[in-house]
Amino acid sequence: MFYSKYLKKRGVSFDRLSFPSISQPNFSSIIIIPSYSESKYIINTLDSLNQQLGFDFASLLVVVVINNSNNESADIVDDNLKTAQLINNYKSKYTLIYIDAFSNKNALPSKSAGVGYARKIGMDFALKHSLEDTVLYCLDADTVVSNQYLSKISLAYEQKPIKALLVDFEHQENKNKHLTNHVRDYEAFLKETAMNIDKTGSPYGYVSLGPTITCLADTYVKVGGMVNKKATEDFYFLQQIRKFSEIYFLDEKLVFPSSRISNRVYLGTGYRMNELIKGQDIKKIYYSKESYKILKKTIYEIISSYKKEKSIIRQKLLAIDDKLDAFFLKEGFFDVWDNINSKSNTIKQFELQFHKWFDNLKTLRLLKFYS
Repeated sequence: MFYSKYLKKRGVSFDRLSFPSISQPNFSSIIIIPSYSESKYIINTLDSLNQQLGFDFASLLVVVVINNSNNESADIVDDNLKTAQLINNYKSKYTLIYIDAFSNKNALPSKSAGVGYARKIGMDFALKHSLEDTVLYCLDADTVVSNQYLSKISLAYEQKPIKALLVDFEHQENKNKHLTNHVRDYEAFLKETAMNIDKTGSPYGYVSLGPTITCLADTYVKVGGMVNKKATEDFYFLQQIRKFSEIYFLDEKLVFPSSRISNRVYLGTGYRMNELIKGQDIKKIYYSKESYKILKKTIYEIISSYKKEKSIIRQKLLAIDDKLDAFFLKEGFFDVWDNINSKSNTIKQFELQFHKWFDNLKTLRLLKFYS
């Protein structure tokens, strides 16, 4: 199987997890939903999937990974048990299962427990019921989707040779009008930042948001699977994918994440809402206009320095800004300059190799450095 080597080398061990057997060998679409104390929200998510139009439900598997750590408080475990009971009693038009990663011996080690590992468990499991062109969908347990979510995404994959696809999003209205205003401001920040990065010539001009992510099962395997992080797993997973291939963007609002306050995931939307409610100024998290100008000039000058001596590119960086050479020195760029050049037979290959090194994380570090 196309995934055998990956699962053997990097996959999750399913020996200590509990899940039902599925008679259907494979599906064309598989949705993976991590769920941690989400009994209040999970039914809304499942209902929105039940209401899909123009889609063959027989081809859909939904995998909910109910998870908590092995030192979790009793109220979280009880809520997860309630989620399991709700799923057991739910009448779905599609194949619906949950993986027990919360009860007794199935609870996750506290060192690795978190949304990243839960998502990885579900996506690794999904491979066992996938063909290479099966589409894997990341979703959250408090996110609802448009009734054309599946039909429009599957059509995009059918019409173009897409390896990964992101969809547009809009957070749900909150009963608290101030919170709704904050979430709209935060959405504007995310989307404007992505647009500005794209304008610089960087390939990382997209929003990293878990429930907007889809990819082929084959892509998932080739990029090494989901990153096992307690938070920001979506950021690193998309970074891996973008180093491997283009990421297509479907410019339609098809997913509607929650706008609730949370401290659960550092730098997640809920965390940011909490900070804004406490009085943080949204303007303070924006990157400066000057930082984007420097990024754009930097990318242009480096790409145009293909096969040039290291000393020349250092002069070019100093000409852009007197601190830029020091930034790239600290990042170790000049240690890899010769290697990037030697691996590149064309300027196009050189550009790809450079952006694999100067990835999304380094890009954001540069923007922050100049903001």
